Amino acid sequence: RSPKMKRVVKQLGKLAKNDGPVLLSGPSGSGKAFLAARLHKKQGLDPQAPFIMLDCREIDATRSKETLFGSGQNLPEDSHAIRFKSLHDYGTIHLAEGGTLVLRNLEALELETLAAVNDYATEIAAGSSTLPECRIMATTEVDPGELGLREEFFKPLLDHLLEGHVQVPALRDRRKDILALARLLLADREGGDTKKFSRGAENGLLNKKYFQNNVRELKDAIDLAVLVAE
Repeated sequence: RSPKMKRVVKQLGKLAKNDGPVLLSGPSGSGKAFLAARLHKKQGLDPQAPFIMLDCREIDATRSKETLFGSGQNLPEDSHAIRFKSLHDYGTIHLAEGGTLVLRNLEALELETLAAVNDYATEIAAGSSTLPECRIMATTEVDPGELGLREEFFKPLLDHLLEGHVQVPALRDRRKDILALARLLLADREGGDTKKFSRGAENGLLNKKYFQNNVRELKDAIDLAVLVAE
């Protein structure tokens, strides 16, 4: 309902018409992962197309390239051969073939891996037929302008991602969405469909600052309210 989120929805509609890389930036808990999943669904892919999220903060930095692209140097071109070889030879890219791979907290990847991601995106855009094809989406809590200034970040990849950049606003900057989101979150809770917010509760939700985790913070407040409030 807020103007800022209406712009985001419009951007997603445009991005759904192509399969280029996407960067979703914004504060923690603002809904970047949710929007990535929404964009995946809007592309009209096979309903069984894989949608894989990989948190770059949680993988071994020294093996991040192997995690993404696998350890095999000479993989067979036959896509069915994966069932006859060790999965260790393959990476997450192969598992996401035909679908979407979301790299959460992209800035946590080491420089060599970032360069490899850029090479992959470049080759796919050029029509490579030897690589498993999937759409790369990335999320970050770091402002893209700051990322571009970091020596440990691969700037050509950032330039590539900025062609499909979506800035997700903080919840405090989209207050028209708060009550609508709150009601959806309430209805989604077990037992929540029989409860409603008092006027005082609505005012409390609207006046909250949401400096910590944005929509996630709103959800946590409602989860607690369903448990303790009549």
